[in-house]
Amino acid sequence: SGVQDTTWGTAGRVNVAPTNREDNLRITRQQSDGKILLLTRTARAAFPANFEFLLARLNADGTIDSSFGSGGIVETLVAPVDASGSDLASGLQVLADGKIVVSGRRSCGGSCATGQDAVVMRYLSNGTLDSSFGVGGIKIVVLSRVTDSAHALDIDADGTIVIGGDIGYIDNDRGTTALPALVGTAHVIKLKNTVGVALVNLTVAKVGTGTVTSSPVGIDCGGTCVASVAPGAMLILTATPSMGSTFVGWSDAGCPGTGTCSVTVNMATTITATFSGGPVTLLAVQSRKTHVAAGTFDLSVDSTIGISGAVTVESRTIGAGHTIVFQFSGLVTSVGGVSSVDAGSVAVGAASFAIVGNDVVVTLTGVSDNRRTTIAVTNVNGTAFSPSAAMGFLVGDVNNTRSVNSSDISSVKARSGQSTTALNFKFDVNASGAVNSSDISAVKARSGLTLPP
Repeated sequence: SGVQDTTWGTAGRVNVAPTNREDNLRITRQQSDGKILLLTRTARAAFPANFEFLLARLNADGTIDSSFGSGGIVETLVAPVDASGSDLASGLQVLADGKIVVSGRRSCGGSCATGQDAVVMRYLSNGTLDSSFGVGGIKIVVLSRVTDSAHALDIDADGTIVIGGDIGYIDNDRGTTALPALVGTAHVIKLKNTVGVALVNLTVAKVGTGTVTSSPVGIDCGGTCVASVAPGAMLILTATPSMGSTFVGWSDAGCPGTGTCSVTVNMATTITATFSGGPVTLLAVQSRKTHVAAGTFDLSVDSTIGISGAVTVESRTIGAGHTIVFQFSGLVTSVGGVSSVDAGSVAVGAASFAIVGNDVVVTLTGVSDNRRTTIAVTNVNGTAFSPSAAMGFLVGDVNNTRSVNSSDISSVKARSGQSTTALNFKFDVNASGAVNSSDISAVKARSGLTLPP
């Protein structure tokens, strides 16, 4: 949906500073265990105008993975450590056996005869260079004596490492005698690889509350919603709704019904599991009135205050009844019932309800003015969750003091002649769409009333 996941890191963000130097993130990859690899172009300590390869790894929750390399980072210098030596990272892949492949280029200036070369490195899963690959884990690909680069990295179906880039050479027929032209041509090179193919990600997205697991093990969503698998791998997904929730079905996978879903992963794939209902939290309670053509306006009810306390007062006319809206964090599919009772648990009026998406809309009828009540919604989505909100009804108490007095009269008079808006709707006591003499009269008629305990 594009909404930032505020449960990850700190409010959905992780600030990563592997060194106290310049660190430029080039590419990221997520491993099958949920850990995240970062490949950066990092300024060298001795020559900060030049760069080195740096790998960092985060745990699934965004904290640094101290088991990787040294304190979660691995620094690799391929080009000579002098004023002309610099490395530039460009590619990152995770292999089926957990090894890590990095590509880029080294620039040597005059320190080496070949000038600039493509570089491929292979690391063990703990960040150590794999000595069985190239020389000490590093393969320098020399194609010319001028400039060679690796810009792209991929792993073929048979595990072969594939790099793509360009070769630069001097063309004496172009440019000038003093300054010949540097001409580039593209190249694609394959390197033999002794391990498995690059992994592809299967991602499970969830709507509603429930879990999705896989066989073989990899997805446990819940917490782990991404599995990195070899291309062609088949996983069987099982959806389990949480208490009070119902599994609706799969999308993006071609799996009909609500049974298990068998998916063959040939490329990065996302499958959505949709659940209906389940545990939710109460976000807000509103007292809702329609002010004719001016529209509908909500008065926020403080649901944390008990019935004998300084409850929120609905000061607008009773009309055909009161509408109290309980707003929840997710889809509501069922409730056990609703009630409206006073401090002695005696019914106050009659309560009915309707479920509208994430809301439970309670309608109260037969409630006389100058009353307190507690409205409750029981067993939301089949769970024990039964939220309630206490409030008062006292027409004319526009200042919410639980009494009608001269201050309320003055407040309505000060707004007389105004059309009803979100800023002044409380003072449109008769819900007519405008604050006028009728509202002033209604408040005056109730002056001196105090909301009983």
